[in-house]
Amino acid sequence: MLFNLNRLPNEEAYPYKFDIGINPKAGDLRMASIIELFIVLLSSFGFNLIPFAGPSNLFIASESALISGVTDPPTLVVIGFLVAIGASAAKSVHYMVTFFVSQHLSEKRQKKLDSDAQKIKKWAFLLLFAAAATPIPDEPVVIPLGLMK
Repeated sequence: MLFNLNRLPNEEAYPYKFDIGINPKAGDLRMASIIELFIVLLSSFGFNLIPFAGPSNLFIASESALISGVTDPPTLVVIGFLVAIGASAAKSVHYMVTFFVSQHLSEKRQKKLDSDAQKIKKWAFLLLFAAAATPIPDEPVVIPLGLMK
């Protein structure tokens, strides 16, 4: 329970303590509910759909953990994993949109993109991985690779 009023046995002047999810007793850890984890996934997906202006995934993960008051280490790992899944799904949407938009480009531009694609074909996966794994913006890599097919 997020808000908890517990009676303290030795406190006469202030008989109740207010707990917002982080209990100071050792071993009491707060885990996130399924709904909170689903909200983390959806918010990560939604924020990462914003091209060129989305917030850092580190910011999304840390704010999700702070807002939910989670202190359980395995749950923190799950939050990080869900943020990564949401970001990956959003980048997949970016790739698919640019892939289908590239079919409507002029033939001259399509030939230029095809010649560029032949040059970086074997490095495409490594470029995508490096852009996703580092804090650099990955849209300048994902969108041209989607246009190149």
